Amino acid sequence: MKKLKIAFLGTGPRGESLIHTYKLHDKLEFVSLCDSQHGCAQRVAANCFPDQSVKIYGSYEELLKGPAFDLLFIAIDPDAQVDYAVDAMNRGIHVMTEVPAAFSIKQCRALVDAVEKTGAKYQLAEQTRYWHFIRQFREMADGGEFGKIVYAEGHYHHYLPAYDDFVELGTGRHIGSDDPCLYANPELRPSWRGRCLRNPIFYLPHTLSPLLSVTGGRITKVACFGTRPLSYVAKGFGYRDMQHAIMYNCDDILFSVRASFSMPPLIPRRKTKILARKVTPKKKYAR
Repeated sequence: MKKLKIAFLGTGPRGESLIHTYKLHDKLEFVSLCDSQHGCAQRVAANCFPDQSVKIYGSYEELLKGPAFDLLFIAIDPDAQVDYAVDAMNRGIHVMTEVPAAFSIKQCRALVDAVEKTGAKYQLAEQTRYWHFIRQFREMADGGEFGKIVYAEGHYHHYLPAYDDFVELGTGRHIGSDDPCLYANPELRPSWRGRCLRNPIFYLPHTLSPLLSVTGGRITKVACFGTRPLSYVAKGFGYRDMQHAIMYNCDDILFSVRASFSMPPLIPRRKTKILARKVTPKKKYAR
């Protein structure tokens, strides 16, 4: 198998961490890094490829004019990645994008149409369906050990009291804060999380993907409910604290999935002090 040439579009913290991972694959050859933030790709190249020549570009258009590549990993804001993915596939380039894959039915349709039209491979960087225990569940389901599955449930409660909702215009640095006054700061703009995850149900890939990998089938009906678009917990932030979707798939299975980013755990973590004490053995009873 020949080495495949790969380029990265987006070299922020997420992109850089994935570059370190992809470097471990002995059948990949890095040829280009691209980031619109000045100096970002140069810094990552110096950190990740000190002894290797990798081309640096500041725009997607410049990237396409450089050395040819077989694969493109897109690690930019997910709500902006679909157009680049579709264009790359139309050029015969295989693509992987970050989660979520899309934020509208139109974007989803564009990805599917590009794959069917071009034959290029598209991969979503959703890892939970590849976990070992999920694979075991899938094998058990395929073997009939669960019988007929009629219901599946999952949730994604990712509480972070100060998510990185803002980005500095000058540096591209992500800022996490619980102060809503930052919305009025002209030197900041909302990050993709600040723009898109006000409706947390959009971030279901790590919940729905493993469930569907076990059950199979496609979702055909959805009903979604949520709290008001103003957080009760993160005062001044336009979040829905909780959203819940009821889904139905083509194999006659009901799904119940929930998502939240602003709700704290039901039981707060407490610092506990462990004390050594003498324990008197209790009489054992047969169960």
